[in-house]
Amino acid sequence: ARTGRLEESQLNEFLSVSSIDEADSRKGFPLLVEAVRKGELSTVLLLLRKGASVNKKGRHGRTPLHYAVRAKNNCDKIIEALLDAKAEIDAADDDGNTPLIISVQETAGLPVMKLLVSRGASPTKKNKAGESAWDIAKDKDKPVDHNTLSALSLGRYQAPQRSNVTSSIIDFILFVFSYLNSGEVQGVAKGAVSKTYKIGNAKISDKLAQEIKNPHTVEDFKNNIKFVQDNSELSAFFPKGNPFLQKVAENAVQIMANPENCLNEARLINDLTKLALYQTILYCDDSGSMKKTDMGNKDTRQQLLRKLISRMSSVVTRLVPDGGGVHLRFINKPETYDDLSSKQIDEALDIEPKGGTNIGTQLRRKILHPFILDPIALGETLKRPILIIIITDGCPTEPDPDSFKKAIIDCSRALENSGYGSRVVRYLVNRIGQDDAAAKFIESLGGDNNKVLDRIIQRTSGT
Repeated sequence: ARTGRLEESQLNEFLSVSSIDEADSRKGFPLLVEAVRKGELSTVLLLLRKGASVNKKGRHGRTPLHYAVRAKNNCDKIIEALLDAKAEIDAADDDGNTPLIISVQETAGLPVMKLLVSRGASPTKKNKAGESAWDIAKDKDKPVDHNTLSALSLGRYQAPQRSNVTSSIIDFILFVFSYLNSGEVQGVAKGAVSKTYKIGNAKISDKLAQEIKNPHTVEDFKNNIKFVQDNSELSAFFPKGNPFLQKVAENAVQIMANPENCLNEARLINDLTKLALYQTILYCDDSGSMKKTDMGNKDTRQQLLRKLISRMSSVVTRLVPDGGGVHLRFINKPETYDDLSSKQIDEALDIEPKGGTNIGTQLRRKILHPFILDPIALGETLKRPILIIIITDGCPTEPDPDSFKKAIIDCSRALENSGYGSRVVRYLVNRIGQDDAAAKFIESLGGDNNKVLDRIIQRTSGT
């Protein structure tokens, strides 16, 4: 098993006198763990086919998956094989460490972390020392590893059926969330965030901006934006010669030409260009629980939300033409705010939280009906695809706990029936605070039973 030369006939002979899960008397490892540790994929597959236990704990309470994250070869393929065989993804060893925690502790590599998280590993499950994978990645005594934080944020809730353009946009937004969540949102000054909230020198996934080449002039941007006409989600909104696209291209070139702007890298501008095509609507929790202060934070949840949104919105609005800014709605506050600049958003977030969390009822009433359902019912044309960014600290307190899901599903069906397709409206749901009930609510929005939601919702862990 250690050398990868185990043949089925040899294994059958061994099984005639021993159990497949019997541990080696010298090292204490069963056959499957030996094969996993050495990265022998073919042997791993053979042992799994013969019934080797994927969840049997051995030395230090570790399962084969704990060893797989440190495999010398074929690490990702072995992890996939174990998970396909129903390995418990968040199994805890004697110290309470999950495979994901070990992957972060031992810097197993971003692909391993992303794979585990994308298959459902929890970045927030804590070990016996009270630390989660997210806590370890944010260790204040070590330099912040934004790539690791991004992996923990991005992978878990990726919807594999997203289009490339939308995937890139959502990844960019999630990068902003993970970057700011890494410390700045808690008031820790990071040199990469300037006085105008510009992001500099931060590495971003190679997936970003893969559709178009690095532009330098308005014509370059106009040519590159031709990808819109080839994308079914965007072409209906932006026909050839659309003045909105022209203005976005002009704004992009101005940013590229400004040496003082830390967001002037071509690949970042490309993603801002895509983001500008979407009408962003912020839907913020202003319930009474937002007054709380969580362990490890000096700010209330409302103050954290304001800092997070203020910094993120400065990125979201960077290329949007005048009159095409961000819309803002609250769960309880009745006022409506449209086409806001980042400064106006920050001012509007200076509020006193109060009320409950009727998140589904108010989403339907304040956002889905006025911006999507009512125009469709009247035969009007939607002007732009929509990205709804939702930030909440709790689970619904309304009579129907599934009202949030039902509102999104109903809107999705209306879009499908009207010929737009459900994916022209996307949702990014972010949890702020440390309430377990909120975590369970966010978790409930995905999974095998929610395939409709998985196609259009992106979820992130909170602050």
